Order: sequence, then structure tokens, then C-alpha cells
Amino acid sequence: MRYSLTFLLALVVFSTRPSFSQNTQDDRPDAGTELVTVHGYILDAMCGEALAKKQKDVMEKAAKHTRTCGLEEACAASGYGVFTEGRWVKFDAEGNTLAKAALEKSTKERGLLFSVTGRMKDGLLAVEAIAALEPEEAEKDAPSRQE
Repeated sequence: MRYSLTFLLALVVFSTRPSFSQNTQDDRPDAGTELVTVHGYILDAMCGEALAKKQKDVMEKAAKHTRTCGLEEACAASGYGVFTEGRWVKFDAEGNTLAKAALEKSTKERGLLFSVTGRMKDGLLAVEAIAALEPEEAEKDAPSRQE
């Protein structure tokens, strides 16, 4: 009986312990996320997500995406993101606003290469800044990779 009571008491204590713990999650937008800068091609989400499903030459295809397409009403309404190092990263609402402004300002029709700075949060890049790049700048500033 003594062991049963001890076991039962231990079970109650350990099963209720999580409910007494403090919430240590920080809900600030920049909490726990590192500021990152990526170089890549900005596309509307409609085209970007379709392209992300393809397996081959995604960066080449992203470079051929047009500014006109990205600014069409339906495409712009889908939001924006960036193709960087062969992967698709979608923007948050502020990033969508900044991306649209950057596309409107650009004089290029294709090869819309940008430097995007932000923090990853809930699977989206919370964009803080977007700046146009020339291909030479992206190569010069790209981090070296070891294979």
C-alpha cells in the first residue's frame, strides 16, 4: 500500500508539472530569430510556388520571370517571395509591400535580383529591407561554400 501511494503521488506530481511551468516563449516578431540577408530573384507567390515544385533549373527559371507578371493584379495579390540558393522563401505582409515597391521601382524586365534582409518567423521571411543587386554584386557578396 505504501508503494502504491508513493507511486500515485509521484504520478500526480509529474503529470501536473508542465501546467505549473512558466511560459518562456517570447512573442516579439524578432524573438529567437537571427537577422539574415539573402540574395535571389523576387517573384510573385503564384509563380514562385509553382516553380518551387519543379526539380530542375529553378534559379535559371526564376531569373527569367518578368517584372510585368509580378506586378499583374492577380499575381501581386498572391504575395511575394525570393528564390535563393535553389529554394523558395515566402515573405510576410511587410515583405510583400516592400517587394512590390522594389519591382515597381526596377527598370529591369527580367533577372530581378535583390538583396533581402529579414528574420524567419513561422515559415515566412519577415522582411526589413530589400535592395536591387546586379549579378556581379551578388557573386562578390555570396558566402563561399565548402563542398
